[in-house]
Amino acid sequence: MASIIGFLNKNGNKSFNLLPFCEADLIVLGLLSYCNFESSKITKTKNLYNSFTKIRDFMKENTKRKITENFFKPEEFLAFLNLFNKSSRYDDVELGFFEENKSNRNEIQFFGLTFLIDDRVFVTFRGTDRSVIGRKEDFDLVLKDVIPSQEEAKNYLFKMVNILKRPVNVLGHSKGGNLAYFAYYYNDINVQEMVNKVYNLDGPGFKFDTSELYNKHKDKLVKIVPHDDVVGILLNDPSELIICKTSQANVNGHDMLTWQFDFFNNYQTLAKMKELTIYSETLKVSLNEFIEQIGIDKVKDIKEAIFEIVKINKVKDVIAIYESALKNIVRGLSVYKKDNPEQAKEMEELIKEFLKLYANNFKKIQENRRADVFKKFINLREELR
Repeated sequence: MASIIGFLNKNGNKSFNLLPFCEADLIVLGLLSYCNFESSKITKTKNLYNSFTKIRDFMKENTKRKITENFFKPEEFLAFLNLFNKSSRYDDVELGFFEENKSNRNEIQFFGLTFLIDDRVFVTFRGTDRSVIGRKEDFDLVLKDVIPSQEEAKNYLFKMVNILKRPVNVLGHSKGGNLAYFAYYYNDINVQEMVNKVYNLDGPGFKFDTSELYNKHKDKLVKIVPHDDVVGILLNDPSELIICKTSQANVNGHDMLTWQFDFFNNYQTLAKMKELTIYSETLKVSLNEFIEQIGIDKVKDIKEAIFEIVKINKVKDVIAIYESALKNIVRGLSVYKKDNPEQAKEMEELIKEFLKLYANNFKKIQENRRADVFKKFINLREELR
């Protein structure tokens, strides 16, 4: 098995006539959606808010470095981008019709763009970037029925379908996957009919029950998550999951550069797993139960406490937090406890409560899995008799 790099090394120079569009191409587009295209002068000179251009226009060395700034590991992403640039398979890919809305005041971090690839259209939504405001909006998925980015995504899909007047696919990773579902679920029926597929790459669910919507549209919905998932399993989402193998655990497995591809299929498809890890399944059950138990008001308190600690450290980019994580956490907690002793004590109690819930659920799930293995063994023995 190998990452998307393995696919590009083996198939990067194969045309779409020779090798039809495949699962690996979805991951390529998902990764490209994080490129900070809007920061390049090319976007203004070519008016890419209202037109398309070849993606090769962004592949000059200085531009490539500039547009990798949104990614959490810029050097790893740049290695992917360099290999992508050498892959003739993508010579004719076009992108454009950028739409951006980023506001601290309104707590929104939204970016939509559209790819034209192999006679296919992909209306695409970027996930959470490195900004603190992006993290705040993620919290609002728990607190609000509708967040600003979801409305932006719905309007963007409507606009692109009416501009292009041809069938489209919808794609997004992380929060972008949630936006893809929302934009499709709540759009006009005429727009829904023009959508071929909606690809949700490890995006979280919703605050409310979407079972009826999912069952109505499930033939068009595809949700892919890593096997040790910590994002796509959050909140309410009845999706049938395609579970892929990742080379990293928990939050690091959310990075699509860690997703593994099937050697026996020339890396064209993701390497599939039968089930989530027990840690991922326990987190899914525990977080949803925890939110239900403590209520929305307490979740708001948690959000305010977390971002007060972030504010104490005077950072505008979450990478700045990660680079000195222990130092920032210790300093932030120390100041927060001093200024907000009662709230800090309450947060500590909530953490203890969650850990207890997690431990109990882990034990239950572990016992259920053992029972399932035993049942399978008994059934197999009966079949062999």
